[in-house]
Amino acid sequence: MCPVIRIDDDVYEWLQNQAVPFADTPNSVLRRLAGIDRSGSAIPTDTDSSAGAAHGRRPPLATGEELIKRWKIHAAQVRFHRSGNLYEVPKRFPAALADCNGYVVFQNRGELRRSPQISLGKKLNVHGGICTMPGYQKVNDPIVDS
Repeated sequence: MCPVIRIDDDVYEWLQNQAVPFADTPNSVLRRLAGIDRSGSAIPTDTDSSAGAAHGRRPPLATGEELIKRWKIHAAQVRFHRSGNLYEVPKRFPAALADCNGYVVFQNRGELRRSPQISLGKKLNVHGGICTMPGYQKVNDPIVDS
């Protein structure tokens, strides 16, 4: 289990400003700014041609529309985030929140708002990630984050 850290609103806002929309988590922002990847080595910079994306940012792994088809999700809209904890707010329901390994479906906005693990603001923050939520559907063909 990963340790939990607490940060104040100013630090959280700064992290959000450093984030790549639809791709980053607070952890991935800190890893990028610290210059480390999952193995502990330096990450490619925007000047490294192997980075594969402008400004050292990772390209998106999947879109919601792709996941509806690939995983046969019964939802009008799917929001995707690699680690499953920060999403754009869905506008159409039923809606699903997906990570690389599965998804959770919400039938309506009220169901989404009542979830104790979700903080709703400009974005949805899922405490502990969607994989810890009741109703999480793990898939047989996960998305590989290369």
